[in-house]
Amino acid sequence: AVNLLRSFGPANVPRLTKTQIDPAVLAFSFGISLLTGIIFGLFPALQVSGNTSADQLKQAGRGSQSAGHKRMSSALVIGEIAISLTLLASAGLLLKSFWKLIHVSPGFQTDHVITAQLSLNPPAYDSNNRQKRARFWQQFEERISALPGVEAVGATSVLPLSGRNDDLFHIPGRTYGPGQFDDSEYRQVTPGYLSAMRIPLLRGRWMGEQDGPDSPGVVVVNQAFVRRYFPNTNVIGQRLQLMGDQQQTREIIGVVGNITQIALNQPEEPEMYVPYAQFSVPMMSVIVRAAADPTNLATALQAQASAVDKDITLSGVKTMDDVLDASVSQPRFSSQLIGGFAALAMLLAAIGLYGVVAYSVSQRTNEIGIRMALGATRVDVIRLVLRYGAGLALIGTALGFVASLAATRILSSMLFEVSPNDPETFLAVALLLMAVVLGASYIPARRAAKVDPMVALRYE
Repeated sequence: AVNLLRSFGPANVPRLTKTQIDPAVLAFSFGISLLTGIIFGLFPALQVSGNTSADQLKQAGRGSQSAGHKRMSSALVIGEIAISLTLLASAGLLLKSFWKLIHVSPGFQTDHVITAQLSLNPPAYDSNNRQKRARFWQQFEERISALPGVEAVGATSVLPLSGRNDDLFHIPGRTYGPGQFDDSEYRQVTPGYLSAMRIPLLRGRWMGEQDGPDSPGVVVVNQAFVRRYFPNTNVIGQRLQLMGDQQQTREIIGVVGNITQIALNQPEEPEMYVPYAQFSVPMMSVIVRAAADPTNLATALQAQASAVDKDITLSGVKTMDDVLDASVSQPRFSSQLIGGFAALAMLLAAIGLYGVVAYSVSQRTNEIGIRMALGATRVDVIRLVLRYGAGLALIGTALGFVASLAATRILSSMLFEVSPNDPETFLAVALLLMAVVLGASYIPARRAAKVDPMVALRYE
């Protein structure tokens, strides 16, 4: 189980790969299991030792278990069913949340895209030599574009779904208090980024080769930026003043669609894109869209980078599908983990109910034989036994619903577009649990229906 946990757990769980069996935890688990066996074996032992020989002979003659023992067994099964429903409801909510999450459109196309990080380190590419940085990326992208099977190539300072990268700005003509600024997600990109990611251009134009280091400053924003800062206004031609920018102001030249920059479960954020040639940074991620399997280009990308500058190496080579998959690894792990515990709890509840019903049937063999001798059919016997199992299941389910309503509120922060009290999930897990426990009751019920009345009457 530990090896399985390591294999499907997300990479962002600290020290998951070093997870192993801890001797102290193992000893505690062994001790608590042994103690449980002793305690739950002690209760019936005390009950038996407290009865006189005459009482025991009377109970044996009646062929039935004591009322206290029956109540204790039923209570344990009811508790198992209630706990199972609570875990199943939690797992169901997480699975439904995860299903909705993976079907969220990120605003760009991840298929057939490979990416890698590339750093232009000083002193050769220091902050005072931005034109050299821009020339490197221009030559690098031209070489990649010439490779067979490449459809588009671009670069960005921060990959989508890789976290937050804010920047502050002012809108000229608006009044700000001391220390007040507007803020937005911020990316430096090359001209090919839009087509490589297939982000829709909604208004204006995208940046091009004409937006070089010596050209007037420009910026492209997304729909969320327009809604927040320029509602009911023609945003094309408006100007922004970015913090730390060498340009005095930048003109908004275009509006693009919203994409998911932080995480799929996060709301759409205002975003700004500026030309890399006008505001370069040392670390960038190249993005290449291929006509077929993009992983075949990994070696070629390193070769083209070395051809421009032999000291440049690539790192973090991966597909955008891998980036998207990694962004949902944590909710997937939570769903799988709780789902596994829920399945185990349901199995335990089924075994417990089977044991109690089977024992009850064995104690009622004489009664069943009398019923069949008086005309009861096999269907009547099966119905009789199932009614007992169904009664325990209904009580356990009712208690489980109450416990689930309280427990699932804890999951609110982990859910995406799913209510903690989602009626569809609760109904589905309740029906599933009822089907399992009734199946567990059916086996001894079917066995009871095959009892020969003459044999049953001589059972004691």
